[in-house]
Amino acid sequence: MKRRRFWEIGGFVAGGVLILFGVVAIFLGASGFNTTRDAIKNEGITFGSADDPAVAKHASQWAGEQVTTGDQARAFAKIMREHTMESTGGLTYAQMGRFQSAAKPDDPAGTSDEAAAAKDDAGQPVANGARNIWVTETALTTALNMSYMAERLAVFGLVVGVALLLTGIGLVILAFTAGQGSWSNFADRGTVAFSLSAIASAMVSIMWAYDGWADLSFMGGEVRNPGRTLPLALIIGTSGILLIYLLLNLAYIYLVPLDQMARSPLIAATAAEQIPLLGRYAGAAISAVVMVSCFSTLIGSMMTGPRIFFAMADRGLFFQSIARVSPRFQSPSVAVWLATALGVVYVLLNDFQQLADKFILGIWPFYALAVGAVFVLRRRSPDLLRPYRTWGYPVVPALFLLASIAMVVNALWTDPVNTGITFAIILAGIPAYLAWVWWRRSRGLPEAEPAAAKY
Repeated sequence: MKRRRFWEIGGFVAGGVLILFGVVAIFLGASGFNTTRDAIKNEGITFGSADDPAVAKHASQWAGEQVTTGDQARAFAKIMREHTMESTGGLTYAQMGRFQSAAKPDDPAGTSDEAAAAKDDAGQPVANGARNIWVTETALTTALNMSYMAERLAVFGLVVGVALLLTGIGLVILAFTAGQGSWSNFADRGTVAFSLSAIASAMVSIMWAYDGWADLSFMGGEVRNPGRTLPLALIIGTSGILLIYLLLNLAYIYLVPLDQMARSPLIAATAAEQIPLLGRYAGAAISAVVMVSCFSTLIGSMMTGPRIFFAMADRGLFFQSIARVSPRFQSPSVAVWLATALGVVYVLLNDFQQLADKFILGIWPFYALAVGAVFVLRRRSPDLLRPYRTWGYPVVPALFLLASIAMVVNALWTDPVNTGITFAIILAGIPAYLAWVWWRRSRGLPEAEPAAAKY
């Protein structure tokens, strides 16, 4: 039985890892495919007419069209080669001399003998212009063929990603079918009382698992083609986390009855204890995995969070020293240290559950305000450039707002003390901001510069 449980847990873990890599490979493949096509399109290369024999031979179906795909780039490279061969009299680069021949100046073959080469006014050998055509042709056709290969590799990445995704899902399914769990656990409601309020309270911790999706937008100014890249990254990344999270929860329910799950403070450790390889060290192993996960998450958090302090200071809304940029690493060093200090204080004063709840309840109202701004901007600036338009508008953002408000209001109702402390810390920013404005005005300092004026 223990051996079968080992294969269950192993299947879930391996499946989750493969699914994650599959999602990443799909994202990279899709991003690479779109980036390659955008790069080709931006060059503005256009095929000649079908009257051109080379065009008729290699790209008759695209005559007169712009080059926008890898296949078209490869065809254009073949056309360039034929035109170059025609211009050089059928001679290749290796068959041509470095210099123009003095005896036969119109001969593209030229000569490599300096004594027989034509001379300029300074007495220096004249370069063979016909041979130089091959230099240009080689550079351009290499770039075009590389574009073709990049597009093919991107497609390959998509295929690999789908294969990894399907393999991971298959392993999870195999873990279900090969283990000693019970499908009856899905029908068992247990003895825990269910209510909308309980669900809303549980959603606070669940949102911790998903949080991070918005952090990518903090780096929008440092992302190439953000109008396409950011929505794609957010959609694929969130979808991947959603899939992994649901599969893990399905695995837990299959392996552990709900009543036992409700009594377990660390369900992952409870499941890991069934693995003979880990035994009584299961809790320590899971803690190690959580630590690695947290440190990995910190990489993204420390790249994004401090930039808020930096942007505020840079626009006159915070101490100017916070906007210092490290001359060595070109990063907002003071803002990073400030975020680190605040993080240490929070960790010392709260346990993990309190940290998760306070963080989510502290940040979620601002997510709701950001989504609410979509309605305001649609009304005030209907002609504003929108590379990505909210899917299902206005129903989807309205549902998001309703769910967010319900979750926050429920937290205030069920845990008014801790939730009140969280909101009190946030609201303390209002008098702090007013004091900051008064301090600047009392010293004759200029008003904070709006972002639109600065950037």
